[in-house]
Formats: sequence, structure tokens, C-alpha cells
Amino acid sequence: MKKKNNKKYIIAFFLILILIFATVLLLNRKNNLIDSLIKNSNYEINSLSCDGTTKVLDKKVLKDIKNNLKDLNNNGPFLGDLNTCYRKIIINYDNDLLDIEIVNKSSIIIKESKNSQYYTYYTNAENLINYLNKYFK
Repeated sequence: MKKKNNKKYIIAFFLILILIFATVLLLNRKNNLIDSLIKNSNYEINSLSCDGTTKVLDKKVLKDIKNNLKDLNNNGPFLGDLNTCYRKIIINYDNDLLDIEIVNKSSIIIKESKNSQYYTYYTNAENLINYLNKYFK
């Protein structure tokens, strides 16, 4: 009986390790894109309000966005209404884009490429949203 219990613990341990490894990889993928954009400086960053007002932003804004990403909680694909206008930060790079949209006071959605079919929904984004809101005034 002890061998069966030991096998269960070993399997559970390896499953936990795999989950931790997968989480780290997902977080690094998002940061790797932003890190490579910052390193290459080959991007333009803009804010877009729902009234159509756009502003070209200083490139340092991307560094501040990167610093706030660690606080976000990934809640998977966004299942809300994409026909609603949300304030956006759009980062254009190498004929592609990174789109960050503010859904409400604590949530954002991110589309990592114009070729992507979905947005990822993030919560716990209050700090990032408070920072970004100054670029829509």
C-alpha cells in the first residue's frame, strides 16, 4: 500500500512542476515580445480614444507597461463584447501590432498580433490602467 501512495505523491509532484513550468513559459512569452520591442526600438506606440482621438506616445511608455504586466492575472480568452469601443494602446511593430484595451477599472484585454483570433483577458490591472489613463486626456 505504501508504494501506491508514494507513486501518487510522485505523480502529483511532477504535475505541479509541469504547471509551474508552463506558467513561467507563458509569462516569459509576453515579456519576451515586449523586451524585444524595447531592445530594437522599432515600434510606434499610440493611444486611441473612443471618440477617435489618437496620440503618439513616447517610447518609454512601453517600459512602464512592461513593469506593470507582472501584476496581472491571466483569465484566458476574452468572451465579452468586442463590438464595444474600449480605450486602446496600440503598439505597431514590423507590420504587426500589440493591442491593449481597457475594459473597465480593473481589467484589460491584450491581442498580441493582428493575426491572432482572440484577446486574452487580464484582471488585477488597476495600476496599469491608472498609468495608461493619463494618455487619454
